[in-house]
Amino acid sequence: MLSILGTVISSYLTTVSAYNQTVTTTTTHAPSMAKPTPSMVCVRNGIDGLDGMNGKDGKDGKDGKEGKQGKPGVCNCTLVQLQRAFSKPSIHLDGKTRKVQRIRAGKALDVWDYQIDTGHISGGMMYSKGILKVPLSGLYTIYSQIYYTSKTYSGRHVIRINNQTVALSEARGLMVAGSAITLGGFHVNKDDEISVAVVYDAEIFTGKWHTFFGAHLI
Repeated sequence: MLSILGTVISSYLTTVSAYNQTVTTTTTHAPSMAKPTPSMVCVRNGIDGLDGMNGKDGKDGKDGKEGKQGKPGVCNCTLVQLQRAFSKPSIHLDGKTRKVQRIRAGKALDVWDYQIDTGHISGGMMYSKGILKVPLSGLYTIYSQIYYTSKTYSGRHVIRINNQTVALSEARGLMVAGSAITLGGFHVNKDDEISVAVVYDAEIFTGKWHTFFGAHLI
């Protein structure tokens, strides 16, 4: 009898112990089963943050090595050409022949040459066929003398800038022979053209000391 009772009690205790282990195991693992898996997590992109401040400028780099010196330039200019190029604009034109010439009124006189004795040209002045062209704007002294050999009304001649009269030689009435001169200071612009013309048809003597024309920057 006692043997049977012991067997029953032992079986009961075994059953209770097994039940407790089952409850403990279930209780222990229950929380982990409640945790969300990665596939269940909802992810949203946040708003971009503000740009950060610019950093300080870096230090300047070192200077590069000095380059090699270039070859000397070549100048084929003569001394006279250099003097002309670096001098103030100036020109003096003498009558280029020693003879009497019949001149038509209003036409630019083309009886000049800057390569005769006192003649010269410098500073970029240009002359061609009775026309002076100035290289720089500024105040210029302009002058002209003409020697008349025939009777003509007043022996008048004019200085013109761009074909506009700016000076007239002195009126003397009807003259037999002699020189008349006119000059003045005038503002002239770069590339303006200067010329001389007689007012009436006339005969003039184009000797280098009798008839001349010039201009220079003051």
